Amino acid sequence: MQERTDRDAWGLPGGCQDLGEDLRDTAVREVLEETGIKLENLKLIDVVSGKGRRNAYPNGDIIYGDTVLYLAEVGNIDVNTLNGDSETKSLKFFAPENIPKNNVDADLIEIFLNKQ
Repeated sequence: MQERTDRDAWGLPGGCQDLGEDLRDTAVREVLEETGIKLENLKLIDVVSGKGRRNAYPNGDIIYGDTVLYLAEVGNIDVNTLNGDSETKSLKFFAPENIPKNNVDADLIEIFLNKQ
């Protein structure tokens, strides 16, 4: 998970799709940018949309985003050398029972865990 610099909370890495970009490519690009982790073999888990996807940005903009949730493989990585971008305060893997309570993606995590 990614501890974000723009709010005092953890979340799943992700971001906005570039115009004309395939959603799978968006997921791979955003996770690489925000964590340094290269995703492979993406498997669609769910598409989440609606009022539960309301997001208020620090600048006051409010959006309702559609979220595409994937399960992916990652290569061998050294968790001690994870390197995030300017949106990342810190990065950490958590077992499901240890996920921080102050996370902005509790609904997505619950969807993922219920589909396993």
